[in-house]
Amino acid sequence: LSNEAKCDTMMAMDCSRGLSQAASRCPQACPLAVPSLHFSCLFFCVGAKPGTCAERNPVTAFGNNYTHLCEACQVSGCRVCSNRERCEECHEGFRLLDHGRQCGFGLAGMVRLKKLSWVIGAAVLLLLAGAIFYNSLRSVPEHASNNLRSIMQARRHRHECKVQDWNTEGQSLRRRYDIFSMNVHREMICGVGLALF
Repeated sequence: LSNEAKCDTMMAMDCSRGLSQAASRCPQACPLAVPSLHFSCLFFCVGAKPGTCAERNPVTAFGNNYTHLCEACQVSGCRVCSNRERCEECHEGFRLLDHGRQCGFGLAGMVRLKKLSWVIGAAVLLLLAGAIFYNSLRSVPEHASNNLRSIMQARRHRHECKVQDWNTEGQSLRRRYDIFSMNVHREMICGVGLALF
């Protein structure tokens, strides 16, 4: 920070006296005082060229040569104000409307176009997925019967591998142990290995 008034240099000011006192310190080469956008008691001295106020603080786009202050413009989105109510040039992404009385958001149409492209893309993907699904249902693989037989054999093998009670007591079918009531510490259902683990 500097106490000596220099152009385009951040300087401190006495907040109790306000920005108008700070403007009196600005040299002739840069007569306008613009408040810092981020720090309340700091300011810059900038030239009177149109647009220099908004370069340092986009909120203060109007360079008032009478008060030597960069002031807020009534037109939102304005980069260069000819007076408080009329804009000469809007910030990037905005366009001048109503003979300089307002700046319209120029990317609004682009945003709508982007949303529309997302909707169209999603619809195309859904149609493509539906076509693939329909095609997969329609065609039957040539080895479908062999595949089904293999699956059934695998299921039977899985069933046979599960721990079952071989003591059927005259019944012809084996039965599975009840996993919630079986005490594996007292009964041998798979040898000593199960009880040890």
